[in-house]
Amino acid sequence: MKKRLGLLMLFFLSVSLNILLLPHVLPAQDGNIVKDVTNSALFIYDSSASPCDEVPRPVSQRKMLRPIGSGFIVGLRPPVAVSAPESTEMRKFLITAEHVIGKRNAVIVRLNRSDKPEFACYTIRLVKEGNNRNVFLSDRAEVDLAAIRIPDFPDTHPVAFDDSMVLDEDLMKKEEVREGTDVFTVGYLVGYAGIKQNYPAVKFGKVVTLSDETWYHSESPRNMDEQAYLIELQSEPGLSGAPVILQSPQLRKNTDGSFQYRAVKPYIIGVLKGGLRSLIGGSQGITAIEPAYRLRELLTKIAHHPDPE
Repeated sequence: MKKRLGLLMLFFLSVSLNILLLPHVLPAQDGNIVKDVTNSALFIYDSSASPCDEVPRPVSQRKMLRPIGSGFIVGLRPPVAVSAPESTEMRKFLITAEHVIGKRNAVIVRLNRSDKPEFACYTIRLVKEGNNRNVFLSDRAEVDLAAIRIPDFPDTHPVAFDDSMVLDEDLMKKEEVREGTDVFTVGYLVGYAGIKQNYPAVKFGKVVTLSDETWYHSESPRNMDEQAYLIELQSEPGLSGAPVILQSPQLRKNTDGSFQYRAVKPYIIGVLKGGLRSLIGGSQGITAIEPAYRLRELLTKIAHHPDPE
């Protein structure tokens, strides 16, 4: 009797507070998505580095080779109207922050092998002009994004996000992405990139600000005012270029005022590009990201660019 009375009191309390009691088992997105993104993370190194060479033991943090940035892969199918029948297969692009590649002529990409627990390194020449161009930047100088056409790397099978998973502004509204929305990112952890395999860090956070203003001042060598969304998670050197992805499930408020959990797809809402410094020194624990709709604009531009012969 006392137990029933207690449950009734809890029920009426929840109704009076306009709260829907949450179930014990929550609907969730595919549990493999975080694992797949983690296993597919790419670390980007300067072409003069040797990121696949064995590091002598004992390994000290001083000797760990820090990448210049992180990255992920997006698959893009060209529009049917501009595609020849033989060119309709998905093209793959390494996505990172533009400041990661800077004025370099080549970079080394390190990713995990699929046939054994080791990583592999591949050098990519960066061609920004001409018929053999493989690097694409935004037409807007203030947009910190780079898309690099890549081949299939032997003995690796990294996950490629379909370009439809990159949020534009309409999808942002449809998916109700707002301040407080849960997100995660996967990229380099300062001091540890892995000894035989890439071991990226998975960081979870929330959307802090969705600003459409040009207010974020990027660090050298960019030194310009840029638009940025803000995410509540710690940014570190080497993490630039990592994807920021919607985390499922998400909590939403229904029209009747009740709360409900719902599953969401792992949409990309932005690309990490820098951290916010505190006026008294150190980090604020907040990261600036390039809005995903800017990446969508860049991919649309690329889709209409013919492949080199």
